[in-house]
Amino acid sequence: MSRAAVWLMALLATLAGCGPPPDVAVAVLPAQAAHGPAALVGHPVFVPPAYTEGARLDPFDARRLLPQAVDGHAEAARREREPLEAYPLAAITLVGSLSLPGGRRVALLRADGQLHTAGLGTRIGPDDGRVTRVGDADIELVERVQQGDGTWRERASALPLGGAWQP
Repeated sequence: MSRAAVWLMALLATLAGCGPPPDVAVAVLPAQAAHGPAALVGHPVFVPPAYTEGARLDPFDARRLLPQAVDGHAEAARREREPLEAYPLAAITLVGSLSLPGGRRVALLRADGQLHTAGLGTRIGPDDGRVTRVGDADIELVERVQQGDGTWRERASALPLGGAWQP
């Protein structure tokens, strides 16, 4: 093919694109001009959900980081029980006491025919009793007792050597 023929075909292809518009385009253009541009569809209206106080946790509330108050009696119910907590105070008698190296004293208690040792902090009895002092002739403890109105109070009691508990 000659160079002139290629140029002629390229010219004819270019001129073919410059021809008159098709019949459909001619019919649509006057209709669009008469009605104007199409209206834009509006955005949907966003309605934020209502926030009612107390229904959700406030993520910015610093009180969430504070430790929660724990009922001391509920905490005592979760811990492992010591052997002397199985006996009422009336069933426990003080047999004697021992002085250990370092100045530490241990009480010897008899309950249900068995001999037990109890030092400071040992739990005794069903009312979460805790030994606060071990002496030569007695031991003292503090119990947590529930009142009629549901509140708790501490009650001190003592056990003399060979005697009964004295609240």
